[in-house]
Amino acid sequence: VIIVHPKQHLCYQEHPDELFEMNVEFYNRLMPYAEKFGIKVATENMWQWNSSAEAITDSTCSRAWEFNKYIDAINSPYLVGCLDIGHASLMGTSIPDFIRQMGKEHIYCLHVHDTNFKEDNHTLPYTLKINWAEVAEALGEIGYEGDFTFESFFAEKFPKELSLEAETLQCKVGRYLA
Repeated sequence: VIIVHPKQHLCYQEHPDELFEMNVEFYNRLMPYAEKFGIKVATENMWQWNSSAEAITDSTCSRAWEFNKYIDAINSPYLVGCLDIGHASLMGTSIPDFIRQMGKEHIYCLHVHDTNFKEDNHTLPYTLKINWAEVAEALGEIGYEGDFTFESFFAEKFPKELSLEAETLQCKVGRYLA
């Protein structure tokens, strides 16, 4: 599985339909190559920076219904969804509801990291504000069986001499969540 972010170079609030059409065309062009090489292409829920408000705002696939719409529009077993849990937390919606709305049929893999709900922090679960018990419960409810990939820079913040302990902790957190 390779993650290929959707195009989001236009202001989402002003161009959601145009971005949808551009991305459907973009991903459809990738599908023959994905099939030829036997790989899955995962699109991901994104966010944009609103410089006027100095805040994160909606972007392509930032809502479950739209994320599902993208995957369904391509209608290929080679396009799948990578739910970025940290990105979902930035949109002010319930992450468990987001998971339930997407369902097992649309979530193929996860990017797992914690946030403070204001910044894309990319840190270890349980260190900031996401309620990981609720996330794990929702994943269990939908019968999620896909990949669990940390997208965390937690261990990189420690001195080299502590890197093994930091990575060990991250591994234990992942096993606990799984």
